[in-house]
Amino acid sequence: MDLLIRKKNEVYLKVEAEPHINYELADFFCFEVESAKFMQKQKRWKGWDGKIRLYSPATGEIYVGLIDYLLDWADEKGYKYRMEECKFFGHPLAQNDLITPESVVGFVKSLKLPPQLKVRDYQYKAIYEAESGEEVRLISTDPMSVPDVKKFCEYLEHKLKEIKESDNLFEFTVIKK
Repeated sequence: MDLLIRKKNEVYLKVEAEPHINYELADFFCFEVESAKFMQKQKRWKGWDGKIRLYSPATGEIYVGLIDYLLDWADEKGYKYRMEECKFFGHPLAQNDLITPESVVGFVKSLKLPPQLKVRDYQYKAIYEAESGEEVRLISTDPMSVPDVKKFCEYLEHKLKEIKESDNLFEFTVIKK
């Protein structure tokens, strides 16, 4: 197996490969910025070579959104690859099309919360991210949120793994069942 690909998190893939393959990947996922040569005449741009690198051979990280290009490149070069599922972030090609930001808004509206409880944008985002991944950490400064999060986890049939409290911050770790 030439390449081992797995999700590091929701942003990056981790690619494990031989050093020569890492450098080939780095060359493929690199491009020059137009007019970068003119920028170098200014003092603050002196140390930059004008290239943007999307793959790091040192860490083996590449953006998740580039996986199709990565697989096409491996097929074109004749490299064999294996994708490994991550315990927390799932398979590199997995997508959950059922959960969208719009469906989260619809779900919260269907709860028919009292008018004095206004759901804010960042709370919608937290619900969306909690439903998109396998495990999520939510942080709150409000001690009243503890029973709300417990009730919400029961409603969604999720497991509340732990609650940490420090310096008036509450950190909740929620796992999908």
